[in-house]
Amino acid sequence: MSAMRHRWCRHARRSRAEESQQPDSLWRIRDFRTLFTATLLSQFGTNTGYVAVPLIAVSALDATPGQVGALAALSTAAFLAPASRPGPGWTGCAIAAC
Repeated sequence: MSAMRHRWCRHARRSRAEESQQPDSLWRIRDFRTLFTATLLSQFGTNTGYVAVPLIAVSALDATPGQVGALAALSTAAFLAPASRPGPGWTGCAIAAC
C-alpha cells in the first residue's frame, strides 16, 4: 500500500512540474499561431472582397450605384440562402435534433 502512495505522490509531483513548464504566452504554442494566422488571412480576404467587388463593378463594368447596391444585397443573400431551407447540412441536423 505504501508503494502505491509513493507512486501517486511521484505522479502528483510530476504533474505540478509539467504545469510549471506550460508556456507563459499563447504565442509560444504553434497550433495557436497557426490558427491565428489562418483566421487573420481569412478575415483579410473576406474584407478585401467586400471592397474589391464593388470597385471592380464600378470601374470595369461601369455599374450604377443602384446596381452596386443590388450586387451587395445579392452577395449577402447568397450566404443566407443555404440556411433558409432545411437539408442534410448542419442546419438540418440542428432542426432534426429539436
